[in-house]
Amino acid sequence: TLDGDYTTFEYEGNGTQATGSDNKGDVVGYSNFMGHSPCNFVPFERNAAGQLSTIRHRKKLLSGYLYIDTHGLLTGSYCNKRGDQVVYDGKKGKFKLSIPIHIDSDMVAPTGVNSAGTHVGVYYDSKTKTQHGFLYMNGTTTFIDYPDPAVTNTQLTGLNEKGIALGVWNKGDPQTWFGFTLDTNTGTFDPLDIPGATDVLAYGLNKAGLIALDTNVGPYVYCPDGAQCPH
Repeated sequence: TLDGDYTTFEYEGNGTQATGSDNKGDVVGYSNFMGHSPCNFVPFERNAAGQLSTIRHRKKLLSGYLYIDTHGLLTGSYCNKRGDQVVYDGKKGKFKLSIPIHIDSDMVAPTGVNSAGTHVGVYYDSKTKTQHGFLYMNGTTTFIDYPDPAVTNTQLTGLNEKGIALGVWNKGDPQTWFGFTLDTNTGTFDPLDIPGATDVLAYGLNKAGLIALDTNVGPYVYCPDGAQCPH
């Protein structure tokens, strides 16, 4: 709950970032990301008892990004021997299967997955030095840019069980982001406007559609029409 207890923790390496939790209290993330490439990231899972473990495929310790959905399904990307990033799903700290999201990039981060097998994320285009979102749905990968003529960078940052994706975009200024939702069922974009805010970061949403926002005028929880908003 918003008024509950908070616990901080660190995993070995240079920098620790928690990227999500499931409804049992398990938290995932990655460390060693300060000044390093994704191939050096160390993904981890922290259970509700506070025990930390790494993610493995057979005996190999995986590197790269890691995210989790509310049911405990993991999604991440690791570097193979050629240095290519491979998107995969996992469960209970173990590799499950590779996902055929073929993107020619040295930075591919799946940031959300749901039980229907839909994935969202972000990749970096080294030629244009820009970021773009991607959607993997029903076996097809679609590249996503926010529909604004001034858009430079787009990230998809989350996904819920109803197929609502979360994202941010900017006009090239890394200090000014705009939040939005994308209904992957209809292809409909909706902006997330906060009165007085010029920088809106959106990084988490649940099945009810509640969205966690961080802005330059403070943190918010966005409640869609009909949803019960926490107090």
